[in-house]
Amino acid sequence: MCSRWNGGRRLHDGCRKETTHRSSARKSHPGATLDRAPPGGRGSCASPGHARHELVEGIVHKQNLAELKLKLEQLHPADIAYILESLPLEDRLLVWDMVKSENDGEILLEVSDAVRETLIESMDQQELVAAAEQLDADELADLAADLPRQVVYEVMGNLDEQGRAQLQSALSYEDDKVGGLMDFDLVKIRADVSCEVVLRYLRRFDELPPQTDKIFVIDDAGRLKGVLLIRKLLVSDPEAMVEDIMAVEVVSFHPDEEAADAALAFERYDPVTAPVVDDNGLLVGRLTVDEMVDVIREESDTEVLNLAGLKEEEDLFAPVINSVKNRWAGWPSICVPHLWPRG
Repeated sequence: MCSRWNGGRRLHDGCRKETTHRSSARKSHPGATLDRAPPGGRGSCASPGHARHELVEGIVHKQNLAELKLKLEQLHPADIAYILESLPLEDRLLVWDMVKSENDGEILLEVSDAVRETLIESMDQQELVAAAEQLDADELADLAADLPRQVVYEVMGNLDEQGRAQLQSALSYEDDKVGGLMDFDLVKIRADVSCEVVLRYLRRFDELPPQTDKIFVIDDAGRLKGVLLIRKLLVSDPEAMVEDIMAVEVVSFHPDEEAADAALAFERYDPVTAPVVDDNGLLVGRLTVDEMVDVIREESDTEVLNLAGLKEEEDLFAPVINSVKNRWAGWPSICVPHLWPRG
């Protein structure tokens, strides 16, 4: 019933096509900020880049730490991550201590591998557990490899049965696979109910999962049958049946597919979310556009770093000798023999 992205081709059957529009990603990136206006006044008219530069300069010169803490509270976690990556170790840890603890988990996800390592080393076990418990199963899976094993065990022990199953599922896939990036926070319905029933069901939620542009339609066994777009649901007759208005031509992915291939599909078809199904057609998760944007950005960043002779996991403020080793690791075997004395 649903399309499958397969090596650059889309395989499908059915007659109704899902059409979507590109949406902005949930996560910020180094080029954009989500600053909030300062309490009791209007926001600054300075550009985000200029404000961030001033903040970093203030930290470097240890100017008014109370004011710096207030400014940090107004920043999105992605922007705080950018600042942490811009600072040498001593100043980085100073800023990290001023960050609100409820943002620790998301900031740890946003920073580079090398910077994340320095931050984790500065935290005790209970701080790490508290940060990890702020995250969803798919996000925790991204962070688990960098956490002490005892922290991961404690967090898993605090999860319910469904949460543990989701975490174990996410951990079973490599980071460059769709299964390692899929999100478990989604809404599912059956095809044999009316739109009115679906709307009543949605009102039971405090809020819908982020990036919810569609509801996934499954059968009694959990197999994906199609999707119901939210914008279609809102304008349909309340008495209309889901099976009559759902889209059955849907781009879907398998957990073992390459994340880079999935990102190309998102570029081509512009979905906000897409289902992930296993070999039996069972719905096991979803991909979101913000994850795909991250994949594309990381690939671009890796290429730029490689051109500079740097590694993705390298801390730019690490001792110079580390960078020298990375840049020149392949050269001694080529160049040094020509400098040896001839016998």
